[in-house]
Amino acid sequence: MKKLLVLFVMLFGMSNVYALEYSDYSDFSEYTDKYVQGDDLTDVKVERRYKYYKYEKELGGYGENDSLDYPYFDKDDYIYTEYSNVSLDKPEIKEGRVIETVLGHHYSKIKDINFILFHISMGFAVLDDFEVLYKGEPIDYDTEFTKATSDFKIEQEGSILLRFADKIDIRYITVSFNVIEAGGNLTSIGITTGYDDEKYTYYSYNRSANTSVYWKPLDLPGYASSYEDYYSEELSPIGRACRHIDDVTLYKYKDIMYHNYNLIKIYSDDYLSEPFEDYIYRDESMFKDFYAFRTRTIIFDEPKAIESVVDDPVNTVATDNLNNNFVQKEVLDKTDSVYQIPEKAIYYPVNINKIEDLKEVNMFKVIYPFILIFIILVILILVLSKLYKKKKECVKV
Repeated sequence: MKKLLVLFVMLFGMSNVYALEYSDYSDFSEYTDKYVQGDDLTDVKVERRYKYYKYEKELGGYGENDSLDYPYFDKDDYIYTEYSNVSLDKPEIKEGRVIETVLGHHYSKIKDINFILFHISMGFAVLDDFEVLYKGEPIDYDTEFTKATSDFKIEQEGSILLRFADKIDIRYITVSFNVIEAGGNLTSIGITTGYDDEKYTYYSYNRSANTSVYWKPLDLPGYASSYEDYYSEELSPIGRACRHIDDVTLYKYKDIMYHNYNLIKIYSDDYLSEPFEDYIYRDESMFKDFYAFRTRTIIFDEPKAIESVVDDPVNTVATDNLNNNFVQKEVLDKTDSVYQIPEKAIYYPVNINKIEDLKEVNMFKVIYPFILIFIILVILILVLSKLYKKKKECVKV
């Protein structure tokens, strides 16, 4: 038993146990988008930031709100269309539509045409100074020649067809030309009008050489087979091509046209933690995490311990460089054979990447208390065992 007590005292005297102690945390760093791993020495806070956006208006044209590219419209910015053609039927009432009632006129006129055919039924003819006007202005047309040439020489039973790109109102057309040659003493020239394959009117002229023709179907007699109703707010020229029927009430309208626009998202350049200026809308699908951290160091408090004699006492500083992580030991002036290591003599820097290595170096000092506890328990068990045996022997006696 005495030997066990001596062993316990020796082990306790050799103990040099370190207590783990931390310094205060530093201030938090600035936020960075680089990932930072937290641990015992590094406190990390994470802030999720988002892309914010604002809307800018992209203007389209004026029109009804049916555009896929510009689905919105500004009711404070609008124009009106031109008035529609007059009609007997009252227009549909719509938002913004202006409807007017007017006193108008009902006419019956020859249908609109898209061709004029010149045909020689007797003799031949050479035409010159050929001119076609619509509402007093030259009009474009395509020319087709049958038994005729491009210099307007037409043989008997030959023809020249003038075809217009669009419908035209026969009331406003005039054709003029000179007959500079005629087969025999007289030639017969027929003029037919119509639309596509339908023929609406026919006029005929007998001309000799060196005569002229001025054709205005509104005024000249002839054959007309197809009329249509026509309504006008204005008075129309009256003739064989157009007859007045009566006066009637007519309607016309104009529609409002709003300025269409689209809203375009404009994103902030940076990820933001809160709205900034006009960037007030947050896109939940566009985010990024940012990290700020603060650090602390480990300090080992070492109690005073008696060391052996030092043969060559000097002032030294020993540095063990562990990949930028170091343990610094300071040894003070040793003026006699006994010296003391000061408290808080071991420091660990802010860089803690090698903290696990440092813990391994001091492992014995960490587990030493457990060894002592174990030995104490063993001693107690042995002591109690001896006491129990003595008690039994006393009982027997």
